[in-house]
Amino acid sequence: MSIMLAFNPKIDDKRPLAEVKVTKLKDCPMLTPGRMDDYTFQQWAIACKRYQKHSRKSDDEIVSFIADGMLEPRFDVRDTILASYQGNISFADWAVVIQDLNAQLSNTKSPYTLDDKALQAHFESHMRPDLHRKKDVSTLNYKNLTEWILLITELDEGLAEERAQTQALINANNTEWASQRKPLAERISEPPSRTTSTSSTTATSTPNKPRLAKLTDDKKKLLAEHQGCTRCRTFYCDHPRDLDKCHLKATNSWPNPTMTKTLTLAMALAAKPKHVAGMAYVQDISEEA
Repeated sequence: MSIMLAFNPKIDDKRPLAEVKVTKLKDCPMLTPGRMDDYTFQQWAIACKRYQKHSRKSDDEIVSFIADGMLEPRFDVRDTILASYQGNISFADWAVVIQDLNAQLSNTKSPYTLDDKALQAHFESHMRPDLHRKKDVSTLNYKNLTEWILLITELDEGLAEERAQTQALINANNTEWASQRKPLAERISEPPSRTTSTSSTTATSTPNKPRLAKLTDDKKKLLAEHQGCTRCRTFYCDHPRDLDKCHLKATNSWPNPTMTKTLTLAMALAAKPKHVAGMAYVQDISEEA
């Protein structure tokens, strides 16, 4: 099986690497004593398969000859099992590889063969962290290691599907964001003067709005002397002392600055009602009589 096992990088094994030696395709390969890594294990598996193909021996004979060809197989295979982690492969594939390695020890009647409890403990302590958490919160009913592996495989497949869905959403969001964003070449090629030109055009098209001049104390006094309103700035209005009756205050507005003229005494006298002047004139005559 061409699955690469994951190993704990913290393990400091200073032994030299084991070597796979093959003289002829029909001869049994040999494995020298030493440490086994992914590459060595893969080369050993390939050599054994070639020997099985060209030797034309039965499966039992193959196992027996290969066992003899392993000069120090049992301890190294056990170490390979104990040092392996699930890594990025599926739990089912990892479990098959580990069980196959343990079967090699069992077929040679090695005292290093792991029993079902030891294998399960190894799987639990070396599986992916998210699968371990999922296992802890799940209720698992099983009678043997085979049933337990099937249950864990279902949990692992469910987590793999969730990870795939999450990644699909992330990819979709990234694609949508990228489609709405201008390419970098476009953003870099935009001249700075374009922004200045736009600003000047906007400033030209929207001139400053005229503002209403503030009433001075003299203008306020003039309005007060001629029954005027400081809101609508009208002389002799019907609400000189009650600003709440001013129509501009009711609409929360002010006089149009472009239509407003500077208040003068002449304007006040011109706005003075004529009947008021008539009453004053009659009063003067009666007094003289």
